[in-house]
Amino acid sequence: MDPKHVLYKIVDGIEKGLITPESLSLGGALETEIARQLIWKVRDASTFLSKVTVKPVGKIKASFKLMDIASEILVRVTQGGTPTDEQLVELNRSDVNYTNLATQLFYTLTFDDLRDNKSNPTFETEIETNIAKAFANDLTRLGFRGVGDDYAGNAWGRLNKGWLQVAKESVPLGQRINTAGYTTLCEIFDAMLDALPDKWNVEEETPILVSPSDYRAWVKEMIADGSDVLALARVTGKLPAYMGHPVVSDTQMVTGEHTLGNLKNFWMTVLTVIERYREVSGRKRCIDYTYDYSFDFGLGIPEATVIAWDQGY
Repeated sequence: MDPKHVLYKIVDGIEKGLITPESLSLGGALETEIARQLIWKVRDASTFLSKVTVKPVGKIKASFKLMDIASEILVRVTQGGTPTDEQLVELNRSDVNYTNLATQLFYTLTFDDLRDNKSNPTFETEIETNIAKAFANDLTRLGFRGVGDDYAGNAWGRLNKGWLQVAKESVPLGQRINTAGYTTLCEIFDAMLDALPDKWNVEEETPILVSPSDYRAWVKEMIADGSDVLALARVTGKLPAYMGHPVVSDTQMVTGEHTLGNLKNFWMTVLTVIERYREVSGRKRCIDYTYDYSFDFGLGIPEATVIAWDQGY
């Protein structure tokens, strides 16, 4: 196939793929259903994002009642009466609000790429997968490492506040563990378990989340006691759980910071108004793609999560 024809196929999206001419409205906004497909594709490209709650929303500001996470919401109201404010306290505590902030992803496809793949029938799908993976990697990393949402100094870490920063600001004070007061990870984990309210403590559903290096340090710490039960850990470098709670690591997690809680309580909302633009440049011999993608991070119920980090005192 002539490279020019391949170029037209990519630019116009004639063949199968996530984005087609029909999926674009004026201004480059994807149709809602196609935008949802892209959101799920990004979610599925990340092992961690597939474990949390990813919610497509239609407005920049969104609010939800998390009925599946809320507890102690049953009340009794006499016939003809209405529930009191006190009776609705627990239900109203399940409200969660988000403001989806815009970010952009730029992707360049060179004419040489087109020539090299002129006989590759899955080329478009591979491009979509690469773009989804790029989104997923950055979103996961920002979810752990985002510390602000003002983009001060064009700092990547200030594009949006991630889950850890939200937890540091919103979980109850007694659930913010200062790791400076402990010498071992086991001591830190014990303090986190003690701080988590029993109603949120379903062992197999509330993992301890750590970085890979912290996970290895914990395994070595456990092996050091010489227990025969840990013989397998010496070979595999892995342990199934601590006090019934799975210990989960992720490559994007910040070393020295840990959370305890149901990962479904980690929320990420994504605006379904996703804009995508492409520009063919004969002078640069490439196609420039621009994606405008708005999202936010948060915790469903702050009281259902414990966070531990060195608070410097």
